[in-house]
Amino acid sequence: MAQKRPVRGRAVVRTDEILNVQRPTLPPELLRLIVEEVASSHWDSNARRRELYNLLFVSRVFKDEAERLLYRNIQLTSGTPALGQISDALENRTRLVHSLRVDGYADLLGRRGRSFNSHVLSMPLHRMDCLRSLSITQAATWIPAPQLFSFLKDAIQENTLVEFRTSAQVDEDGFSFLSRQKMITHLQVSGFRPGLHDALLQSPPLLPRLQRLRMFCFTSSELSQFVSERPISILHLGSLYGLPGYWSSFAARLQVLDISKFSCHEEATPTKLIRDVVSTAINLRFFACFSLFYLYTREWLPVLLFRYGRQPAIMSTGHEEFVQLVNTLGNLHDLVFLETLTVKVGAPFVPPMDVLDLPGLINAPQLKRIFVTQNVIDSDETAASRHELCYTKAGSWVCREHKQDRDQWFSAQISRC
Repeated sequence: MAQKRPVRGRAVVRTDEILNVQRPTLPPELLRLIVEEVASSHWDSNARRRELYNLLFVSRVFKDEAERLLYRNIQLTSGTPALGQISDALENRTRLVHSLRVDGYADLLGRRGRSFNSHVLSMPLHRMDCLRSLSITQAATWIPAPQLFSFLKDAIQENTLVEFRTSAQVDEDGFSFLSRQKMITHLQVSGFRPGLHDALLQSPPLLPRLQRLRMFCFTSSELSQFVSERPISILHLGSLYGLPGYWSSFAARLQVLDISKFSCHEEATPTKLIRDVVSTAINLRFFACFSLFYLYTREWLPVLLFRYGRQPAIMSTGHEEFVQLVNTLGNLHDLVFLETLTVKVGAPFVPPMDVLDLPGLINAPQLKRIFVTQNVIDSDETAASRHELCYTKAGSWVCREHKQDRDQWFSAQISRC
């Protein structure tokens, strides 16, 4: 019987060998533009990450560029399996991370068991040489987080961060961490831990390049001491406590002031506050004003109840008072360098104002852009309208509806400051 000849298997051609033959010879600059265009074509961050992830397997020449964008900006939640997975994936890619945002932070309690692998304390921050922006938000801001700053102090390399944001209060370890980050220009903190020594707040070597500060809880003394020692020109405040008595030492150098988280309901209060701002922050160019809402007094309650019972929703009662409240913005005309203004106005059951009346009311000489948000409360429905007013080269104002909210619009404007 004839002996069977052995069947030779078909030669296996590796995918990477094919790619070596068919690799496109594109200049690195063009390759980078292609990958960035693919990433920017998706407004949804999840879709953008999926597209970049798929590019990892298209070709070797695309892999490096896709990885660069995929790991450049990372956003995750502490205490989730995804954090552990990303930490593992970053093993040899830590230098690609430029921005890191961690939500839901809480100090790790008890023994470091299985949960440690899904906690931000397990991440290789000490090897992120190119990390420039770090944001850490607590899961519960009222719960102290003493481990956070002691960890960051040892984990983050010295003088690498340019931006740092946290919802935690800054304690002694926090100041020790910040003192090692002299390149920071943008800082956002909840406030300072009570009982800190004045020497910490006034320390000249601390944050010598700080230009932009966002703070929510503070005393007038704390803010005055901290801001006056640093070249801050962009200030976001979550409170008007003590305004403007504590800021006389630095108000004149402010270019941007954001106090939009505060609301005024009576004519006397906004009039005084605006006059205080105008008389002290004389070089202001961008101003996010507090909200102006007209609220009814107790004797108006029967009228409101009657109107809420499906009767005609808009009433003229209260309109004059609402107009008087909005007219307090006329005090801004003395801000001779003011270019951009945002304001939020509204009143229950009162007809909305004509936003094109605002430029003539304010009449500041350099004013070019106004963003107005109106809350229209009609019967049992509440709606918000947003309009952007722009001054044209022809010398007139044009108005268009806007989809962005006030904070997004204002951030985009001051990004060129």
